[in-house]
Amino acid sequence: MLKLALFSWLGVSAISVAFPLNERCRSLIALVAENPGRFEIVEHLAQQLEADLDAEPALHRLAEVIRGRSEALRGTSNVNGKDIPMSETESRLILRYGDDIVQAIVPKRLRDVAIFRIREGYISEVELSLTHFLSHGQQIFAAFPIKHLRVTSQFPTGGKALWASFFESRLLAQLTSLSIINIEIGKRVEHLINSPHLENLRSLSITGGFNGLQVRSLVRFILESRFPALHSLELLGNSAIGDKEVSLLAGAKGFPSLRYLDLSHSSVYGLDLRALTESSLFDSLISLRMRECMIEPLRLPRVVGFFSSL
Repeated sequence: MLKLALFSWLGVSAISVAFPLNERCRSLIALVAENPGRFEIVEHLAQQLEADLDAEPALHRLAEVIRGRSEALRGTSNVNGKDIPMSETESRLILRYGDDIVQAIVPKRLRDVAIFRIREGYISEVELSLTHFLSHGQQIFAAFPIKHLRVTSQFPTGGKALWASFFESRLLAQLTSLSIINIEIGKRVEHLINSPHLENLRSLSITGGFNGLQVRSLVRFILESRFPALHSLELLGNSAIGDKEVSLLAGAKGFPSLRYLDLSHSSVYGLDLRALTESSLFDSLISLRMRECMIEPLRLPRVVGFFSSL
């Protein structure tokens, strides 16, 4: 059995505990999650796992992934661990061993209702339906430090009540990213706007072809949303998004930290976007994506210049 010891010089309380497989892994993962930018802690956890010669193969593979994460953190001064991309080693190891690690660590009853993924050196992403979130979310979030949530699939009759329950869930306060995929939100966008648990959200993605955001709900979302920490906003694939709606972003006050905006596969033609391109929001963007939008470049010279400077 693994003995885990973290000492005071690492900045955390000293502990020495033996865990069975699942509890042990979850405890290690929780420590990494609590200290996402601390290279020395992440490295120490990898060493502890590797030192346990009797550990299951999945634990040794998890150690390799954690060491790959420490490679990404090496030399960084970002103690919060935010927005640090995967190292090449970490990405390769997750692709190779991710499914095996998940199968060994995540109970089957949870794997039956959700897809789990490794990010930032630990199991931090889950994908599931709205109904499964409401029925199993408490168990999942109690077992793993989930930071990234992807909600998919259509909801059954009574969807408005389900959305209200979803956005009232305190579990959302743990998230740094939320993706709502191929689900018609419509008037239910008011629950998203008024949710008290999304202040820490750094990434929001709402995709859905003809089923995502309707025009009126989109306007409400742009004008009434308050996401002070939001770094990335993806509204791709929403046919309700046209030039007029995008221009409203120029006066939006709810996205002061926005740096990445994706409007791809929408109904943007670029005929009336001058307000956006001349706004302070546009000036603060690092990335603007409008793939498969029928934009005439000559009408938007600032957009052309923006892309050519990247």
